[in-house]
Amino acid sequence: MIQYPSSLIPTAVEKLTLPSGRVVSLPKATPVFQRWQGPVSVDTYGNKPLINLDGEEVYAELTILRLLQAEGWHGVWVDRYRRKMRTGITEYVSLPAEQDKLLQQIYQAAQTTGGCFDVFCWQHDVVLFAESKRKSHDRIRQTQLKWLEGAMALGLPPTHF
Repeated sequence: MIQYPSSLIPTAVEKLTLPSGRVVSLPKATPVFQRWQGPVSVDTYGNKPLINLDGEEVYAELTILRLLQAEGWHGVWVDRYRRKMRTGITEYVSLPAEQDKLLQQIYQAAQTTGGCFDVFCWQHDVVLFAESKRKSHDRIRQTQLKWLEGAMALGLPPTHF
């Protein structure tokens, strides 16, 4: 069973139709993050909202990552825009070999180089992928559905998303 931080405990289910037509139900949390009100000192990726996480300006993806890390998870923000793995605003890392292999297998199964969910975490032998969507501003894209279908074809259950 996945141990979620209290603010990320799923409270609903998101039903998604994969490219094959299969309908899957993914756990869904709807945390409310405090928006950053101070001066902006980082690239906002074209006006991406910043979150106030304990007095630090961060992106929502990093907020999710930090909350999971506080619960003992290891992980990264899969920044597809910059094509890098991040653990902070300016901290770029490489994935450990095992996690990189899994991610590459998912891309291969999905026959795409995109679509990975924003946050990739692992704890012991359990992996978790989390996608950050801003209410009324964002939605799951077709590339993400294709990627999700590839991941599930490898045997990852819906509870890991």
